[in-house]
Amino acid sequence: MIIVRDPGQDPADILWPALTVGHTTITGELEGGLPAWSAAGEQVATARIVKAAQMDATHASDVRQASETTTGHLPGAHLIELGDLTEHARDLPRGPVTVMCGHGERAATGASLLERAGHTDVAILAGGAHDWAAATGRTLDTGR
Repeated sequence: MIIVRDPGQDPADILWPALTVGHTTITGELEGGLPAWSAAGEQVATARIVKAAQMDATHASDVRQASETTTGHLPGAHLIELGDLTEHARDLPRGPVTVMCGHGERAATGASLLERAGHTDVAILAGGAHDWAAATGRTLDTGR
């Protein structure tokens, strides 16, 4: 695995999540980052970002830890911890899915894992469950 990061981003912000989901062989870092990759004519994949007010809760996949989701999660959301997502990706219904966590970092990793597992309509929530509740005026579910 090669890490691509923003110039000001702490490498640990990428390394820790990569190790958490089983990527233990980190080869290095792409010199010049994404601009250098694009300038070389290489392919770039992007993910759709969904604002909290636009999110359909019935398509949510929350990748936070169980201790986090018990304090508040979207009604009907699929609750699958990020570390378990690869194993359970096939359990999620095909079709649109918006991956979410507390702020978006783990959601981006989760979206990548789902795409690798064959899901094609994947988005990332900008923010977390409490942002969704504030934006929609709806109440979060608690418990598991």
